[in-house]
Amino acid sequence: MMRARRPNDVSLLLALFLGGCGSHTEILPAGHEAQSQTSPDGLSRAFVWMPESSGTLGATNSQPYQVWIQYLKVGHEQQLLLKAAETDGLKLSWTSPGELQICYGPTYIYHLQNYFDYETEFHTLYHVEVLLNRAKTFHDC
Repeated sequence: MMRARRPNDVSLLLALFLGGCGSHTEILPAGHEAQSQTSPDGLSRAFVWMPESSGTLGATNSQPYQVWIQYLKVGHEQQLLLKAAETDGLKLSWTSPGELQICYGPTYIYHLQNYFDYETEFHTLYHVEVLLNRAKTFHDC
């Protein structure tokens, strides 16, 4: 037999869900930044991160690449957007304050989050859409 939820239970679940939007910062792995672009409105920064490898790079393993986004105001929340391998690189460009484009040549993309939503300090939603642009070669980006 299922027990009916009390209104307090629903309110608590809703508060947890809404509070979870942009409420934590993901941790960057050890590595270094290869490129960075600040949004036209100055509220966020996207960057290409090259995690340290475990020394297994070679004929069958390539340097992994990651794309992260960081909200630059209160809290500096950040989120992983993309993971890729077998690539010559990734190029970032902002087409508008709410639109980030990632250009790449032949690449194996194995993780993609195509948006970044963050509840600002003023309780409004800050939204960035992530667009992929595949070029014939990385040099065409």
